[in-house]
Amino acid sequence: SMEMDTKSINYTDKLYRQYIYGSAEVIGLMCLAVFCDNDKKLFDNLRPGAQALGAAYQKINFLRDLGSDSRNLKRMYFPGVNINNISDADKDKIIKDINKDLILADKAIAKLPQSSYKATYLSRLYYSKLLEKISNKSIDQIINTRYRIKNFIKIWLLIKALSGIK
Repeated sequence: SMEMDTKSINYTDKLYRQYIYGSAEVIGLMCLAVFCDNDKKLFDNLRPGAQALGAAYQKINFLRDLGSDSRNLKRMYFPGVNINNISDADKDKIIKDINKDLILADKAIAKLPQSSYKATYLSRLYYSKLLEKISNKSIDQIINTRYRIKNFIKIWLLIKALSGIK
């Protein structure tokens, strides 16, 4: 995936999936391997969710960085989307796809060993908050502003994750 970033690529569905796998899903799988501590059955059971979580995070990052990626890097990762005529309907379609990944990921997060649950849950809370913030913006706002989560909200998310609040 990082090699793909060195080239100007018009992302097709296949190349997009390939990029997501190589840049994000493998990270979910590496973390899961550590979390499962050689429990192959647990790893195999949670594998789809771990990949979905990595994919969701990458897609949220793509959406957050839409303006800078297109302006500065001349990249558009989302297949079939042109920065010159991207619409709120395109944004809604992307968010629907991300939410599908998050639903699958949530099933796996709930089954993680206790030793890794809270940290993973915290990351899920953070990315959900970022997606929520982006979802409430127009596509023009997303292109022109790089949204982030304020530190006091990050602290609240940490407290929420550590205390087990859903």
